[in-house]
Amino acid sequence: MAPTRMPPALLGIASVAVLSLLVSLSTSRHGGFHQSQPLSSTSILSSSLMPRRAGARPVTLRCGAAALSSSRLRSTLMGPRTGRTEPLVKRRTSVRSDDFGMFDDFDRQSSEAQMMYKTLPDKWEDQDIIRDIEDRLRVPVPPGLSGEDLKWMWVQVSIMMRPEKPQKVEGATGWEYWRYERPRLNELYNFYRENFKTERQNLLQEYCEDPPRARERYGDSADYVEIMNMIQNIMNTPAKKTPKIRYAGFPSMLDEETIRNTFTEFGEIVELQMTPAADEMGDVSGTVEFDSTEAAQKAIAQWNGVDMGMGMHLKIEMID
Repeated sequence: MAPTRMPPALLGIASVAVLSLLVSLSTSRHGGFHQSQPLSSTSILSSSLMPRRAGARPVTLRCGAAALSSSRLRSTLMGPRTGRTEPLVKRRTSVRSDDFGMFDDFDRQSSEAQMMYKTLPDKWEDQDIIRDIEDRLRVPVPPGLSGEDLKWMWVQVSIMMRPEKPQKVEGATGWEYWRYERPRLNELYNFYRENFKTERQNLLQEYCEDPPRARERYGDSADYVEIMNMIQNIMNTPAKKTPKIRYAGFPSMLDEETIRNTFTEFGEIVELQMTPAADEMGDVSGTVEFDSTEAAQKAIAQWNGVDMGMGMHLKIEMID
């Protein structure tokens, strides 16, 4: 006897019922697609790519200390829309506190640590520090830390989460060569990174590697042509080489002694001038003249573009 076939109409109704059941189970397990326990990469990907109604807010999945919207997750996983399957630039989403080896080998007496410590706002209480570490720096704070240890954890994480500074590599070519020889290119790269402009990061790197190929590949976009012309102008302009630098972006609470100690580690200071901040929200600026060009270059390589917290970034450049 031949098996009875289910009518198409009933088959469609059954399919919808099964699908509804699966969605219901998924929603109940994840609390409406929000949960405090880490999700697998497969579940994150499948949930982030689910279609949504027009005008609906993107689905947000919480994974440990990090939270990614579906639109940001898509660009994080896939990179720029250039046919790549792997992103050239990988974004940081979350870090475990034990990744840093908190307090194990961190030198609290270094000039860098002492300066960062002084930038902590006096009005901040323990909860303000915890909020900044977890929300801005995305590192979970272990329970039971004293107020002083919280401050030093903030200092250590702030320092270690800074963008990697370019190091001169003998025989380097392409991007690794230009990012060191032209600090403005590295500043531009960090600006794109901080503003989640991954496609422009990749364009900058690719142009430094092979300008003709980049122009052939991205020449159809007027915006990209403008960016490539800007990059080429920077590459054509040699960096100044003098022993004198201009600085700006130090928080208002830092005094001249702290700033002098910060620059002394790079070489002997011939002259230092400081202009105090106009108010507590302003920044300290000034000039420093070293005894050698090499000392000035080291200071720029170490401090230019550094995030001082509270929206402030150091800007250090050579001047005539």
